[in-house]
Amino acid sequence: MLRAQKPPLTPQAPPDVEKQLYTNTQFDDLLTRIGARIARMDTNYRRSIPAEERLSICLRFLATGDSFRTIASSFRVGISTISSIIPDVVAAIWDGLVEEFMPVPGEEEWSPERSCSAGR
Repeated sequence: MLRAQKPPLTPQAPPDVEKQLYTNTQFDDLLTRIGARIARMDTNYRRSIPAEERLSICLRFLATGDSFRTIASSFRVGISTISSIIPDVVAAIWDGLVEEFMPVPGEEEWSPERSCSAGR
């Protein structure tokens, strides 16, 4: 019995919707930052979904708001797989980027004198 192989889904050739949202350089930068957090190990029974595909799935959901069913069919994975990938990758994105883009305010920024003068 012959089984059809899935065609590779690569982030280098995203759909038109995603082409407008990020470049390959931005995708690679984000993957470098969070790749280790979202990568899973292969087992004797199955091959894991690569970090690139996990990130592509999450970005597609965040960009389009498509249903899990639609995303599952376009990436050829199960709906339950999508429902576990998206929260994991979103948490990894948050953990990987929060320090750079949302730093904790320093004492100067919380001082009452500065907040009163800024409101006037």
